Amino acid sequence: MDLNERKMRILKSIIDEYIESGEPVGSKHLASSGNMSLSPATIRNEMSELEEMGYLDKPHTSAGRIPSNAAYRIYIEKLMESYRLNVEELNLLNELTRFKMDEMEKMVSRATKVISEITNCATLSLMTSSKQHVVSRFDALLVDSNSIVLVMVLPDNSVKSQHLISDIPLDAKAVDKIKTSLNKHLCGISLDDVALPVLLDLENDLGTLSSLVTPIVRCAYDAVCGKKDQKFKVDGLTNLLSYPEFTDVGKVKNILEFIENNDGKMKDVLSTEDGKSLQVYIGDENRDEALSDTSVVYCNLPIGDGQNAVIGIIGPKRMDYKKVMSALHTLADTFDVKQLPYNEE
Repeated sequence: MDLNERKMRILKSIIDEYIESGEPVGSKHLASSGNMSLSPATIRNEMSELEEMGYLDKPHTSAGRIPSNAAYRIYIEKLMESYRLNVEELNLLNELTRFKMDEMEKMVSRATKVISEITNCATLSLMTSSKQHVVSRFDALLVDSNSIVLVMVLPDNSVKSQHLISDIPLDAKAVDKIKTSLNKHLCGISLDDVALPVLLDLENDLGTLSSLVTPIVRCAYDAVCGKKDQKFKVDGLTNLLSYPEFTDVGKVKNILEFIENNDGKMKDVLSTEDGKSLQVYIGDENRDEALSDTSVVYCNLPIGDGQNAVIGIIGPKRMDYKKVMSALHTLADTFDVKQLPYNEE
């Protein structure tokens, strides 16, 4: 059975209506809406066939129909019209250009709030850094006979430090030796790319202190390249409570726990191999059962200086895809990302 032009028009009208109202859509309502010159009987027959094809579901408590996951997918790919943000929405996004490039973290934080306000959904952001982790100068301070503070000055003159416990006795002479060896062998190279020959040279230089090479390099890496290079933020979670779909307390609890957990699951949801694509996951296309009643739309925004931001939107499956995707495209323009094509999974 083909999804012909008439079925496509009826399906589009049903999805548009359901996104707007959240109520199952019936044939009489479509016939009286003035969007198509078809009788209720004709529309009803077409809706029955669309249901057989898997594009519509029929709730037990209603004579109307609601879109299936497959319907939302074909809506996004073929039926959805473009959406023009209004002046107020554009002004909110354009305000982001006030931020300088060295204030990107503030800009991304503000962007999540703006997108949440525009779309009435929850927004998620994940900032990562892929820049080379280089140390310009090492220093070391003796705390006591079994510990030092390792200090690293980065090319931008920022300073990182890490407390290191030693399993061998230390004194001022040993600390000077550690500092000299680190500056000789590790300055100016990326800590991501420290190879075995470098570690062997360090061990040779340090002699009786060679057992400290591995913990020292690990401390330096954790301080400069560690978890602080990933920043995850959530805004507008209470927006989800305004949708009838999320009146089930247990359902909302599962979603909130999934978003707010600290074990990296939500970061995995926002991962993508295509750095300039807009991704859409509908219902059970999502990577975790907790999100099976939601849609997640997100894009990856390279923002310069080795930094990358992912902005995601999470809402009901009947979210206003036109507005959501238009907002993300406009945001991409604000970040000066030249292309943001839709990527089909």
